Amino acid sequence: MVKLTGSLGLALVLGACGSGLNPPPAADATEPVRVLYRGNRCPATQPGIRVIRDAASWAEWQRQRQQMFLSASNEPEDAAADLDFDQISVIVISMGQKPTPSYAVDVPEGSVTLKGTSLIISTVWQQPPEGAILPQVITSPCVAITVPTAPYSTVKIENQSGDIVIDQPI
Repeated sequence: MVKLTGSLGLALVLGACGSGLNPPPAADATEPVRVLYRGNRCPATQPGIRVIRDAASWAEWQRQRQQMFLSASNEPEDAAADLDFDQISVIVISMGQKPTPSYAVDVPEGSVTLKGTSLIISTVWQQPPEGAILPQVITSPCVAITVPTAPYSTVKIENQSGDIVIDQPI
């Protein structure tokens, strides 16, 4: 029988005991998503993202959205009371102004991934079919989601084909 002595033996025993407890983090971590708003009444005129990190900025974005499009009174108010901005950030993904109401953007569950210092958000960008006859109404589709606060420096938005449609440092 081999007897382990000194700090080398202790290090080997502790290393073996702890090896299964804390596996190394995955290279790509999927982040949970909560959709706060999805619609075509957003204050952005150009495609892009906006990162909101506090309740006052979220309330201001809501006010701008409602003011710009005179939101209907039966539209629910999204209060920031249950949002913990120490734990999450809100990311608003905007398609910019569009000429018809047939455009939309959505973020399916499980489609936000942290890769190094980039937050990759897979989206579904909907467009009207080519040649469709539609009413001419200016809209500005967007989706507002929560993501965990993390050390990312770039947000990349990809469409359902995997093409990067927005690549924005934050």
